[in-house]
Amino acid sequence: MVFADNIKKSSLIKIVFSIYSVSLLLIVIAPPFIILLILFFFVGASLRMLDFTLNAYISDIHPKNRGFLQTYCMPVLGSE
Repeated sequence: MVFADNIKKSSLIKIVFSIYSVSLLLIVIAPPFIILLILFFFVGASLRMLDFTLNAYISDIHPKNRGFLQTYCMPVLGSE
């Protein structure tokens, strides 16, 4: 993650989640097909960035239990 070391992870999570949410909301009103494809790209990219950042954030907060937390919390969030 390029920005994870320069920006606080909690702020980055908020920014990426905002991009994800706005992209999902815009999909509903996107009439042209090309705009829909672009929005699907933003949804996928922001979801991957959110997944990577949440993994790093969990590892920073709970270094002892990071494997347990990542194994059991990530399926709840819908990531792989």
